[in-house]
Amino acid sequence: MRHLFALHGRDYIGNTKILFKILDKFKGMNHTLLKDISSEVPYANSAIILKLKNTIIGFVTKGDSAEELEGNLLEFEDTGCEIIVCPVPTRKKIDRCVEQFCEEYKYTLIWINTSSMVHVKGKSTVNRKNTETLFQDIASKIV
Repeated sequence: MRHLFALHGRDYIGNTKILFKILDKFKGMNHTLLKDISSEVPYANSAIILKLKNTIIGFVTKGDSAEELEGNLLEFEDTGCEIIVCPVPTRKKIDRCVEQFCEEYKYTLIWINTSSMVHVKGKSTVNRKNTETLFQDIASKIV
């Protein structure tokens, strides 16, 4: 079964930081890097495809435009990703893009409300416990 984890939340609350923390955990596991389309700027757009065990996972860290996100999702589909993790800002056009992709390519869509994963003390900081739970949820789909 194929899954798309959509980190859904407002801009500037830490979606990219959450994704990079989860990606770093997966990179720490025994994996094969299949593709890395990363910016040299930290926390900028990255699209990374890893193989862990027999499962191909695609991570994209930028989802600000439906067109850009759709291009990354199609790249993941073409590469055979069984799991996709991506940010989805709270914009209807981007929500529809992800929903249509999942319907067309038969992915189970799992919405993750990232607003509940951060707490604010002068600035947004990622809640480690919730990030670990999300990592475990994604890792449980690896076969």
